[in-house]
Amino acid sequence: MEGLSLLQDGLISCAGKRPEQCGDPNKIDDPVELTFNPATGEVFRMALISQDQKTKPFFAIVPDPVTKSHNGCVI
Repeated sequence: MEGLSLLQDGLISCAGKRPEQCGDPNKIDDPVELTFNPATGEVFRMALISQDQKTKPFFAIVPDPVTKSHNGCVI
């Protein structure tokens, strides 16, 4: 995706500056909502890379983690 902005509160928004960028130009700072259809334990890895490619935060999420509980403890 192109045209994303990182807001001061940490949300990723769609600036909608040009038609080829994401979002609706009528919605200023429209938050990006990522949708996943994970298998249990599946990891999603993503990166946000600045246009000058000097800032590159990488992150991973597990929307449906594998868990096990015993005597009130969860791992």
